[in-house]
Amino acid sequence: MRWTVLRWVAWKEARQLLRQRWVPVGYAVLFGLGLLLWNARLFPVGWFGPHRVAIAYFQLLAFGLPWLGLLAGAQAIAPERETGRLAYLLTQPVEPSEVFWGKALGRFGILAGLFLVGQGITALAFLRHGGGSVGMYGLFTAAGLGLIFLALGLGVAVSAWSPTQARATGGALGLSLMFLLVSDLVLLTAALFLRLSAPTLFFLTTLNPVQSFRVLALSTLTDRLDILGPAVGWALAQLGTSGLRLLLTGSLLVWTGTAWALARVGFGFGDRPAWRLKPSTGVSEAEVT
Repeated sequence: MRWTVLRWVAWKEARQLLRQRWVPVGYAVLFGLGLLLWNARLFPVGWFGPHRVAIAYFQLLAFGLPWLGLLAGAQAIAPERETGRLAYLLTQPVEPSEVFWGKALGRFGILAGLFLVGQGITALAFLRHGGGSVGMYGLFTAAGLGLIFLALGLGVAVSAWSPTQARATGGALGLSLMFLLVSDLVLLTAALFLRLSAPTLFFLTTLNPVQSFRVLALSTLTDRLDILGPAVGWALAQLGTSGLRLLLTGSLLVWTGTAWALARVGFGFGDRPAWRLKPSTGVSEAEVT
């Protein structure tokens, strides 16, 4: 792969993603809610304290970051494939791998940059009033970047295997709902009616990357992870804090590798993507072939 081509494709993707104003607006709303959550501690309510506000802030990002990553990834390939621009781009003197990884690099760069800016401002506000430590926010920032990369990979995978933009967006929204809402309801129902044991419940929990991220992020804030339920308490007793973090990190790495592998296969190897490209009215058959 040639760095000049990667940089050109990445720059093109970054500008395209920034033109979709919902991305910076989404990050602004997310971190704005975080700052408002911190200001809530000023009200005379006993629940709000630096420790609990930090936990709520971590939970807020665990809910918002997957949405942004999945939706940004869903717009990476399918729209250009539907209009024929991807087919035209691949007729240029570029390799498919350069186009794919250039898209990934550009989109991740924008998402990571916006996250770092918002996280830096929010962390400084929290630290100024005693809400945590620098090391805690450093570990959480690293975990957040990993979650963004994972969510983006899942979104790109959905986009790579979807023939149209509408299906890609619908698939990304479906994955978001499954990871953030449906899986929790299913686990609660199964635990209630099937009386699942703690090891089984913990195994099912680790199958959800968002839940793994939540537990991993909260482990940077407190060692009292047993407050998350008997399943996490059992894992903590069996593995210890370090072992639990290692297991959850491995689970997220497996999810990330699988997501990007599926995305790469869906995009295709060789001279053209895996899906049969249909040129739009604006791209002639001679240009595509």
